Amino acid sequence: MPDRIRLDSATVNAPDAIALARFYAEITGGTAAGDSHWAAVTGPNGDLAFQQVDDFRPPDWPGDSVPTQLHLDFHVDDLEATGARVLAAGARRFDAQPNADHCIVYADPVGHPFCLSTWAFDDLVHAALPTEEPAPAPESGPADEAAAWGVTVDCAHPRALARFWALALGYREPSAPDGFTSWDAWLTDQGVPEDERDDAAYLSDPSGRLPTLSFLKVPEPKTTKNRLHLDVKVSGGRGAPADRREQAIRAKVAELCAVGGRTLSEHDGPRGLDHVVLADPEGNELCVV
Repeated sequence: MPDRIRLDSATVNAPDAIALARFYAEITGGTAAGDSHWAAVTGPNGDLAFQQVDDFRPPDWPGDSVPTQLHLDFHVDDLEATGARVLAAGARRFDAQPNADHCIVYADPVGHPFCLSTWAFDDLVHAALPTEEPAPAPESGPADEAAAWGVTVDCAHPRALARFWALALGYREPSAPDGFTSWDAWLTDQGVPEDERDDAAYLSDPSGRLPTLSFLKVPEPKTTKNRLHLDVKVSGGRGAPADRREQAIRAKVAELCAVGGRTLSEHDGPRGLDHVVLADPEGNELCVV
């Protein structure tokens, strides 16, 4: 529908945008890009933007002389272990903890409160809203849920190409099976010859929400432009300031070119740089947007 509104990201005020972005990138496993005026974190747990403001005053939660009007909630599996990690990254734990059984409140390095919670968003919704009887399931008809899907890339060197795309997207190789310290150890145990161990590679979104990415070894080389490509979205969207969008795009381009990517072309929009087309180490096109 033409008047649809979709939440794209949240923007957090800070005295130094890139410094705070690096903190959140460290604790969420994302990638920070930008400068002291505007920065963004992209990665497996969604996108966040940060903007520098003059005369920044941190909230004084749980007081109200400088009230908190928005805060971030992070779903975690282990409050103690994750709490230790965010403290090591520069967070501070508040003395007041109104829901300590499932949620601990911290301040980030500039004073914004944020929560680590073992309750997911759906748990909070169910706790806050009255329960209703579920609607009866239809007796027949198409399924409402979309099919799970992933992307498979034909290539010559799956493992090497997977490393490039893991950096580009913030994806990860799944952990080796229980009892093995690496996939090579498991392949050795299964009797897979060394010359067959680069036949395929697999990456997944650490949150489990986004499509998987697989790499399959094929004998034929790439000979023409791909009819499908991936967009790596790092700029905060076209609503972000043009100079800060360009800085975020160029920072990601430099990062990917340092590990085998190659710039093919740059494309401007009405407000400056819109996107850059790259080739990955085997020539597959992608856009940094």
